[in-house]
Amino acid sequence: WASSGNAESGRLVSKHEGITKVLGGNEANAILANEMTFKWLSRKSINYRESILYLGAFHNLSSYIIRTKYFNKFKWGGDIDSYIFDINSNEGNLNKTYNIDYLVKQVYIDFLNPFQYLAAFSYLKYLYKGESKFVLPVINIGKVKYLPSFRMGLTPFGSEFYFENFALYNDRVINAYYRKGDRTFHKFSGFGIRVSNLLNVKAASVDMKIDCWNQPGLYLGGSTISKARDGFGYALYETLYLKLINGDFPVSIVSQIGYKTAGYLEGEKLSDGLILRFGLSLSESKSK
Repeated sequence: WASSGNAESGRLVSKHEGITKVLGGNEANAILANEMTFKWLSRKSINYRESILYLGAFHNLSSYIIRTKYFNKFKWGGDIDSYIFDINSNEGNLNKTYNIDYLVKQVYIDFLNPFQYLAAFSYLKYLYKGESKFVLPVINIGKVKYLPSFRMGLTPFGSEFYFENFALYNDRVINAYYRKGDRTFHKFSGFGIRVSNLLNVKAASVDMKIDCWNQPGLYLGGSTISKARDGFGYALYETLYLKLINGDFPVSIVSQIGYKTAGYLEGEKLSDGLILRFGLSLSESKSK
């Protein structure tokens, strides 16, 4: 359970910011599932302990939508109901609306993600044979190990669909994706690429990520409500890992620097500006 808190005194919250607050928990779970996918490909295996966490994170949105339709018939409430109400109210078009039945049909695309079945199989294999590690099966294309994936997301403009291409090449994990928005209210799309372990030396490694999109203009809050320019936008990131401790569970200092233009990007602020992040990373060695 989480609370968005209150805006500071005198600050106006835009309609798009209001929707983004509703989406925050689902975004966080989608990002967690994506990070776990990168770790699995890097290690070429799944530990059964990660399976339930992954399934819960990846299906946070789909389970929320399905629960809202089939188990919330007698009481209005929840993030999905709020999303449907807000996006229909914001667009103000009674001839084109979202409803829970529409979202349920869309979210079935999540079941085309192969990683969920591999995660479930790794857990069942542990229960049956007691094996904690499950070697990740992949499609071999020359020296590239490849797996495609599909999923759904929600945005301030409507739902969108991801076609993700995960690949492992020379110890580099790559995700090149394309996202396409539902056209009920707007036309919008995007693409991007993330490369993990792009550069790697004994004491450090570097990741790179680029996102681009074509979206309607966002309304942003503040002392007044303003509208960002619609059309093309982008975000660039570079993440540096400085290794502190090696061994079975390496520890690194992590620093990320980036920049994005105004626009919706999963897990990021809506406005433009510099992005700085710092933290610690605890991982599992590839030999484990």
